[in-house]
Amino acid sequence: MARGVWLCLPLLAAGCAREPQWYALPAQRNPAETAAYGHLGRYIAMDNPNADAHLVRDISHLLEAGAWRWAGEHPQMKFYLQRADNLKFSMDFSFTENTFRDTGPVTLTFLINGHPFDKVRYTQAGEQHFEKPVPNSLLLVGQDNLVAIEPDKIWTSKDDNLKFSFVLVRAGFVD
Repeated sequence: MARGVWLCLPLLAAGCAREPQWYALPAQRNPAETAAYGHLGRYIAMDNPNADAHLVRDISHLLEAGAWRWAGEHPQMKFYLQRADNLKFSMDFSFTENTFRDTGPVTLTFLINGHPFDKVRYTQAGEQHFEKPVPNSLLLVGQDNLVAIEPDKIWTSKDDNLKFSFVLVRAGFVD
């Protein structure tokens, strides 16, 4: 009998633990409060899972090579800005050798919220980087900001008549 008590003693001791600590629930947010910018940021890479939310028109929803998307005739994106001071618009993109061989130099016109922002002529195929400070007056704080890029030339596929302008890798507003 004494031997049975000694064998049960560790089981009884195991039940003498402190109660678990309780923590308050984190603050609950209404989805409508965060929907304005919860998935929409000021900068996006095309391989980001939220990239589709930034695409307004003429940018493929199909991710190519795990990193980029084709832009069409009138590509447009949107970005949510919590502030407008000291921001630059930045974009990494490229012109493919195949398309550039047919189009030659391409001029891109950049518009922010419908206002002309810049116009740049690209004379070579390959990787490109655009970055320029944006005047505060062109930006909307606490709202979606539309960025349109208008190419002066596009390439049309002879096989399926699809129209392409450039390959988009990432874009948005940076400090």
